[in-house]
Amino acid sequence: MSFTLREENFVVIDNGSYEIKAGMGVHDTNQPPSVVYQTSQIGTPLKCERINNWEELETLWYRLYSRTIRRQILFKELPIKKTRNESPVLLSVPTSWTKEEYERITQIFFESFNVPGLYVAEQPLMSLYGCGSVSGVVIDIGHETTNVTSIVDSLIVYHSIQTLDVAGREADEHLLAHLRADEQLRAEFGDDVDTLLDLEFARFVKEAPGVCDVSVGYEVEMTTEESKEVVPGVAAVAAAAPPTTQVPVIPPMERAELEYNGRKVTIGSYRHSLYNPIFDPTLIGRTTLTGLAEAIKLSVMTCEPAEIRLRLWENLVVTGGGALIAGRSHH
Repeated sequence: MSFTLREENFVVIDNGSYEIKAGMGVHDTNQPPSVVYQTSQIGTPLKCERINNWEELETLWYRLYSRTIRRQILFKELPIKKTRNESPVLLSVPTSWTKEEYERITQIFFESFNVPGLYVAEQPLMSLYGCGSVSGVVIDIGHETTNVTSIVDSLIVYHSIQTLDVAGREADEHLLAHLRADEQLRAEFGDDVDTLLDLEFARFVKEAPGVCDVSVGYEVEMTTEESKEVVPGVAAVAAAAPPTTQVPVIPPMERAELEYNGRKVTIGSYRHSLYNPIFDPTLIGRTTLTGLAEAIKLSVMTCEPAEIRLRLWENLVVTGGGALIAGRSHH
């Protein structure tokens, strides 16, 4: 088969525990994916970033609608002909996937998808490349886990990877607990309160534009007073950094209004703190886990030689579904 490698022909597929995304073209790294599927439509092909069910994962890639008809992401949702496929695939995967899993993935794509080329890349590296850097710390706030990965000159420092079992799922549950305790919201739902106040509503609130954000200045005063430790490199980066825009001030007790299932409801000020468990897992009873700030510090401090740590502190990349929440950069 003869074909021309064109940037617009490449297909990029990003695999996640909550959803899988696909799109065509690598010429613009900021373009949104053209296909997004929630993995729950198939089952649980991935669990905590590990392959849980090969059959479901392949079904998700093929997008089966019946036992005899296969509607694939590559050949149904994207304008690609299987018989004459000139679209190589870039598949981004978690760092925890093994060589054996790589081999099986390769077999699936070449034998079933008939792709002319396949490159399996690790997600933190692709996130860093997308920002135009080759060294830095990638903070991936996913649905089931939060991963912190240090990368030096395009090489992942595997022993520096920190994984927290607190992520978007816990944010949903934390928000839901506050929603159910909100007496004004319960009164606004009326008789349907027990039916409508569920995780689906919590996700709707979290994803609604302009409703939820990450609280700014979380425990700043306590950290300043109680912690005197200076992390090498951080002070230098802070001193050299240009002045940032003013941190937005969050009104203390305002309620946000939104419409859900034909009725208008209001959400209390707890909507600013749904991601706080990631920074302080003790809020949800996870007393043995470290918070995100400590995980970032541990990841950087395990990298040698010490001189490279300054470069890592200069490039902190936040990605994953949790990166979409407003205010996370100031936090």
